[in-house]
Amino acid sequence: MANKKNSNNSINYYGITKFCAFWAVIISGVIFLVNFIIQKLNGSFNGGILNTVATVLLIIAVIIPGWQYSKRWPVWLRVVFWVLAIVLLVFGSLSLSL
Repeated sequence: MANKKNSNNSINYYGITKFCAFWAVIISGVIFLVNFIIQKLNGSFNGGILNTVATVLLIIAVIIPGWQYSKRWPVWLRVVFWVLAIVLLVFGSLSLSL
């Protein structure tokens, strides 16, 4: 009897999702904390780039699970999801750096 091969060659998205979400929260938290400390020590410091990086990491941590969830919906809803995800990334990062 031949070994039954797994016909599903998909990547372990659940593991990737957990990994990305965990590290995005850790790195964003550290960046927000460092930015807060630097702003308190030096009142003239504007940590726009630090906030932008932290926000983009958190947005990515939300987009990955959202994409996994949206795979079961029709194509037009997936297109709407990606358009709005890109809008969220662009305007979320722009609003913090201005």
